[in-house]
Amino acid sequence: MSFSVLWGLFAGFAVILADRFDTRTCRIHLVSSDVIASCNGLNLASVPTSIPQDVTILDLSHNMLTEINGSDFRRFKTLRVLDLSFNMISLADFELLDNLEILNLTHNNITNVCKTDTAGNLHEDWENGNSFQTTNDNTGFQSTKKKHATMENKKSVAEQKPTTQTKTLSPAVRVSFLRSLQTLHLDHNLITFIQAGCFVFLRSLEVLSLSGNRLQTIPNDTFRGLFSLQELRLDNTKLQTMDPGSLNGLSQLQTLFLSFNKLTSTEFSIPLGLFRPVGLTLRTLYLHGNDLDGSYPDAALSDLVALETLTIDTFASYDESGAVFGSGFGAMKKLRTLDLSYNFNLNRITNQTFLPFANSSLQTLLMPSSFGKIFALENCAFCPLKHLSILRISDAKSMAINIDKALQSFYAFQLNGNELALVDLNVFVSYNVLNGMVTLTRRSTEFLLKSCVRTLLLRSDNIVAIERHAFGGNRDIFNSCLRRIDLSHNRIAVFDILSAVSMVMNMPSLVSLEIQQQNVFSLNEAMYMLGNNKDPSPVSHPGIANWTLPLSLNSHFSFLNLSSACNFFGYLPQNLILKNCNLRVLDFSYVTMIGCTSKIMGLEHLENLNMSGNNCRHTDPSFLDSLPALRILTLQTMNFDPTFMMNHGTRLLQNVTKLERLDLSLNGLERLPFDFVHKQGHLSQLLLANNKLQTLSLDFSRHGNLTLVDISDNQISQLTATERESLDQLIARQSHHFHLRLHGNPLACTCRTLDFVLWLRSTSVQLDNHGDFPCRTDNGDLTSTGRVADQWQLAWRRCVGPTALWASVAGMLLLLSLVGAVWGVAANATRLRFLLRVFKHIKMPRRAEFEKDAYIAYCDADAELVCFRLKPALQDRRGVRLLIKDLPRDELGLDFYLLPGDNVAQKMLEHIDLCWKVVLVLTPAQGNDPMAGFTTRAVLQSISDKMPDRVLLVCVGVRHVPALASVRALLDTVPENQVFFVPDRAGEDHPAWDDMAAVIMG
Repeated sequence: MSFSVLWGLFAGFAVILADRFDTRTCRIHLVSSDVIASCNGLNLASVPTSIPQDVTILDLSHNMLTEINGSDFRRFKTLRVLDLSFNMISLADFELLDNLEILNLTHNNITNVCKTDTAGNLHEDWENGNSFQTTNDNTGFQSTKKKHATMENKKSVAEQKPTTQTKTLSPAVRVSFLRSLQTLHLDHNLITFIQAGCFVFLRSLEVLSLSGNRLQTIPNDTFRGLFSLQELRLDNTKLQTMDPGSLNGLSQLQTLFLSFNKLTSTEFSIPLGLFRPVGLTLRTLYLHGNDLDGSYPDAALSDLVALETLTIDTFASYDESGAVFGSGFGAMKKLRTLDLSYNFNLNRITNQTFLPFANSSLQTLLMPSSFGKIFALENCAFCPLKHLSILRISDAKSMAINIDKALQSFYAFQLNGNELALVDLNVFVSYNVLNGMVTLTRRSTEFLLKSCVRTLLLRSDNIVAIERHAFGGNRDIFNSCLRRIDLSHNRIAVFDILSAVSMVMNMPSLVSLEIQQQNVFSLNEAMYMLGNNKDPSPVSHPGIANWTLPLSLNSHFSFLNLSSACNFFGYLPQNLILKNCNLRVLDFSYVTMIGCTSKIMGLEHLENLNMSGNNCRHTDPSFLDSLPALRILTLQTMNFDPTFMMNHGTRLLQNVTKLERLDLSLNGLERLPFDFVHKQGHLSQLLLANNKLQTLSLDFSRHGNLTLVDISDNQISQLTATERESLDQLIARQSHHFHLRLHGNPLACTCRTLDFVLWLRSTSVQLDNHGDFPCRTDNGDLTSTGRVADQWQLAWRRCVGPTALWASVAGMLLLLSLVGAVWGVAANATRLRFLLRVFKHIKMPRRAEFEKDAYIAYCDADAELVCFRLKPALQDRRGVRLLIKDLPRDELGLDFYLLPGDNVAQKMLEHIDLCWKVVLVLTPAQGNDPMAGFTTRAVLQSISDKMPDRVLLVCVGVRHVPALASVRALLDTVPENQVFFVPDRAGEDHPAWDDMAAVIMG
């Protein structure tokens, strides 16, 4: 085998390994029956070969793909969704993807979606080579082999003909054979021209998006063959002209985007008959953001007889009648929504403005006017709109029109008897704030009160006061119809707010009242602006705590928002009783209320309470007892006493057992009791952000619905092992995900918290920031928990290393100390014995601890002397317990009896250890006994530091101790007073026996 072959095999094997172990691998996961491959953001230059063949959804977006070959996706027979957005693709072939339904090619470098030559003509592959033929594979198209043969034949014919011009093919993306394709996104590419018939084979296509390209014109029959297309996006394409047949073949088109182009009102730009092919099906048309200035293409628009939603620009009318909409709009009899919100430049809305829509079904009119200035709004401007139910006029920043005058246009609704579902008159303010101040009076709301309005939004209209009868009485139609009123973001003073509340509470159908965010200057300034002719001066007013609010609530009223409605609310009444109250939501936040000690009765149905931003430093622990149905409680920035929650938090929540969401953020809480939320078994969200908590020591044992705990921006350095175990047990009990927010805490990545850092990586708890948080190391360096977890072995060695080093050094020092101690003890044993004995640190043996008082050691020749003279004198007469080896078995005992075959020397040593004293009998026969030397050594070895006076010498029948070598060593050890001389014929009464017994028993 040659070297080149070996090198080729090695290179191929390396490629396989590189693909197998490439760190830029796709994420494969199964959702329902779909196999999803996520390969986005991997900087891929080619389609990976590791993608499974049964993939159904493939995401290759945000890569560096430049070219797609037909073979790249050939093996994905079940592929339905393919995302190739945000690449650099300019050439692609998508044949053989018979099941593909969605193709996303947005943000690429595509210049052409059909293969054309330099002259802009379709290539013969499209015009001729793609003719249908009967083939064996029943695909309806020529096989590759036949197509190649056809091309070869045509090429040979072409070579025989003289040519005058060389045609080159421009790069293209071939999508024409995707027979199952339903959605095609080609947005934000470089497409400048689309040849007619380019999409002729995409008969299943329902959505085609070409937004953000560089089209300037749409030729006739461009979309021919798209019989199923329902949505076409041509917005933001710099489109200037469209041919009359541009929309031919779109028989099912329902939504058309032509916004943000350069279309004009001329017949060349929007020609007559343009919308005729789609006139019976088109429901929604977006034409805003074009250059329609001065007139509309009425003739072209007259074909849109089925149109229901139209978004279009307006322009200033200088006609005295104020007419801008021509007769073409009159054909839109099915029109339901007219959106003029993008570029509204009508300067006058007169009684003639909407006259062309008199026969339409227009129900929704949107007219934000932030781009223009309305100088006139006539009373009968909306009279032609007999079916109008939603009117939205927002951002009406005009010098001539304010909310007071805008309400005069409600004359039309009184006249027609319209039932208005929504009226939004938002930001009717003057540039001059003082001149734009509005007081709602009975006269300004005259026509409003005679109209049926379900929802009235008067937000940011610079209203500073509301007269008592401005919203009418029980006989007015307005009162009986109104369900929601929003007066937020005005400048209504606190007393007018309470008056407004009192008035609207009597409306029998009212469900919701919103008066939040009243930007009042102050009480004095508000009174001055309302018409007082004197300068602002201090005004004394009674505290609201002494007020009795005349609130007669209807049974439908359920929503009240008074957030930031005043700057000086003060105290609630000590006992506040609400009757016939069905209130479900109450927002009483940021009203500068002082103290939470009132008893509020009548809110048994309240489910959502927000009291944030008030001063509840003094709070009664029973404050929430009358709210048993509460599910959502928000108590942010309440200025609680620092110890209140720790001491009374459990009692505060004692009766709100149905609580599902509790928000105690921004309260400076340092600690919470362990059983703080123990009774709130339905709790799903606990928000404790922006406090000063250092631990999360809470009892979650009864919670099975908890989905979120937010302890971000506190002072937590770690979660203890107990807290981590509690969270893991919590998620084990639940069938849904649990999320923990930890960002903004001064987390520590130290040796002490390494287990916590590893837990962040391994836990099933869902963490924000993907479990990667900034943290500080032992030496103060800033790092992240993810980085430490990735290098946990190195961190562990750094943590264990110093400890192991010190342990090794300490062990070595201990070993050296032990060796030194052993050497010191061995070298100074005698001194230590005396020292220990002086300080009585050694327990000395006692006679009672031994079985016998004395062991009698003698030679065999002296057995008769010992048994018949010594024993009677010491044991029988004086009570000394003797161990004599030659005594009879019944007298000596089985334990001490020397059996035949026993080791005499071993038995002697054992018997000596069992006796308190050792008596060595010395006679002239001692020198002839073969065991004399061993016996003497055994007696000598029985002497120890604890028993130095253990041995007694008894010399019988001699006046001097026998001069034996072994006996001399004993004489050096045995004290002189323990050496006894007994005459040969001494009887039992001899005084030597008394002295001997005294020494033994002493």
